[in-house]
Amino acid sequence: MPDQTYNCKNYETDGGDTLVIGGKLDIQGGGITSNGAQAGAITKPTGGTTIDAEGRAAIDSIIDALKAVGITL
Repeated sequence: MPDQTYNCKNYETDGGDTLVIGGKLDIQGGGITSNGAQAGAITKPTGGTTIDAEGRAAIDSIIDALKAVGITL
């Protein structure tokens, strides 16, 4: 997919219960960022006094998903 930029507008949803604040959405090489730049790498959790294996696995999955879509390195 080619690089694309969308300039959004501010608007209220039907019924007026939600105000959507627009901005700029850049799609570059499959990654979606707010300023056209890919965010730096996020370090996976290590160490600590209390280790929650399930929590760490969930955080690892989120970090992997962010990398897979190109949001982070």
